Amino acid sequence: MCEAPAAMTDFTCLYSFSQRDVALGAEIRATPTKDQVEGLRLGFLMFIETVIILDAAIAQIAAERLSGQLLLFRDTAIKLAEQLQMASGLSAWFNELASEVGAAEIDLEELRNSLQSETDRRISTWVNLARVEMLSLFGKTEELHAAMAQGFLLFKSKCPEAPHELC
Repeated sequence: MCEAPAAMTDFTCLYSFSQRDVALGAEIRATPTKDQVEGLRLGFLMFIETVIILDAAIAQIAAERLSGQLLLFRDTAIKLAEQLQMASGLSAWFNELASEVGAAEIDLEELRNSLQSETDRRISTWVNLARVEMLSLFGKTEELHAAMAQGFLLFKSKCPEAPHELC
């Protein structure tokens, strides 16, 4: 478990661990195997994908719905930029390691393109939530219930394999 301040995200924690070369360092200084590197790749992707989807969704909403206007407050935009920089640093570090053992590298642009459907789903969820909020204040009860039902369908489509009670 990371012993970083509570304000640090898991992503920041993982990145700081890779930069300080602790816990994982002894194992990496030994020659890593291709299987170990591929397992590490899955862990990095879990964090990197989250940041890429968030950035892509924000950029797409700003371009398509806000005429390119900034969507985030300055401090939040800075934090997101830092997360993107960490994702870039992590992928570069990982790619060096992957090339040493012949494992698949992480191509951030290719990854961003492959995540477009998830980005679109995220945007649909946000738009639906905004619509539900607007209808709860200014709409009719029937419209609100219809929008909420649509939101539940979006959520359920994200986890079709989960038991009905969880979705």
